[in-house]
Amino acid sequence: MFLDIDWTSDREVGEYVIVECYRAMQPDTITLTGTFAANTTSNTVTGTSSILDQEVLENDMITINGEEKQIRHINSPTEFVLVSPVATNVAAATITKTGVSDVWNDRFLKKYATAKIKYQWGSNLSKFAGIQMPGGVTLDGPRIMQEAQAEIDKIEEEMYTMGSLPSEIFVG
Repeated sequence: MFLDIDWTSDREVGEYVIVECYRAMQPDTITLTGTFAANTTSNTVTGTSSILDQEVLENDMITINGEEKQIRHINSPTEFVLVSPVATNVAAATITKTGVSDVWNDRFLKKYATAKIKYQWGSNLSKFAGIQMPGGVTLDGPRIMQEAQAEIDKIEEEMYTMGSLPSEIFVG
């Protein structure tokens, strides 16, 4: 991230810059193609005909022939550095990135799913609108549906403004 700020004149001592950012996560299991070689004397893993792209990031945990290792730095699409060397020499490694992403822990996904469930709950209760329950509580499904729809609209608007959804293509 780059802040286009003149730190000597734009900011006062004691002021803070607070940034909320998110990283797009990939699904849980990715198998990297190609041939990778690693040895016990070096932390560097090199590959031929290998593909290392945005699916593997620094600090990700990967599995090299059954041994779990952490990536320290990616030098190029064919070379990366591990935090520690592999335990045994490997001439043709299969590398898998497993179970490290938090793709299902996305806050938009959780809020959106909760609002959709609330909407469905309101829809189910709307069949019994106006029925008084023991204790004096009256079922009001349509109101729950309206609240849920307002939440859904708010979440969708926030996703559009934050760029979480692909923008529509305009032709003309």
